Amino acid sequence: MMAQENDASLPVSSLGIAGAGLIGASIAARAAEAMPGVVLKVFDRSYQNAAHVAGMWSNATVAESLDELKPCDLVFVATPVGAIAETVTALLADEDRRLVVVDTGSVKGSVVEMVKAGSAGHARFVPGHPLAGSHLSGPQAASPELVEGRVFVLTPTGETAPDALALARATLDVLGARVVVTDPTAHDELLALTSHLPHVVAYALMAGLDAREPDEARDRLIAGSFRAQTVFAASDPEMWADILIANADAVERAARDFNGEVERFVRFARAGDKQAIMKRIALIRDMRKAIGD
Repeated sequence: MMAQENDASLPVSSLGIAGAGLIGASIAARAAEAMPGVVLKVFDRSYQNAAHVAGMWSNATVAESLDELKPCDLVFVATPVGAIAETVTALLADEDRRLVVVDTGSVKGSVVEMVKAGSAGHARFVPGHPLAGSHLSGPQAASPELVEGRVFVLTPTGETAPDALALARATLDVLGARVVVTDPTAHDELLALTSHLPHVVAYALMAGLDAREPDEARDRLIAGSFRAQTVFAASDPEMWADILIANADAVERAARDFNGEVERFVRFARAGDKQAIMKRIALIRDMRKAIGD
């Protein structure tokens, strides 16, 4: 997508980034391409990370506090999940401001409830989540490709201001994201199954390997399927601790269903029921083909 000139047709003239990690930096990188004339302000508890992100374009400055982001038209909060509600609440403390805040956390329900309870301006909060993670972390791993062409979920509630949702959506459209709108509960249930549980499975698989005595045979017999399925075991510990705690109920339900499916295959195998195994795998194979790559 070609860069767009900064003009009156753009939905915002200024953007803020709170949290200069992988996702915040990727949003900044994509914004630098899509709306280079827009003013960017970046805040992070690590000045070095904020400076790295601000260095992506000429109209960017490092903010020394969250308060410096409040005059922006829209702020993306890309902190760890455990800090999102506090950050959003601080940004929206003044209900008279027209600031719109969009977060990027992998859990929505608990964050929405905490912001609603703590912020007079919670109607200006548009809960969001880009489906663009990586096992890598930090602004050095950022890429505009983690935004452009990727799904960015918005989960407004009945109290979300319509104009705030419209501005968030319009901004993401300019950034080239594929916006999907759903409710917070549906988001959390699906992400527990499609993201959070797969990470737990990756950790469990690696832990199982680690429990075996290291030797040459063990290390040479690690199959490609194991390597592919455990790649996310290298993900950031603090980030994933926050996510699993915030979405514990949905993850527990997903894990219960997963364990039942594993036990089904073990039961068929112990019974020597080849036809049952083949039938189940064929059904699941077709389901996997249906969702595409």
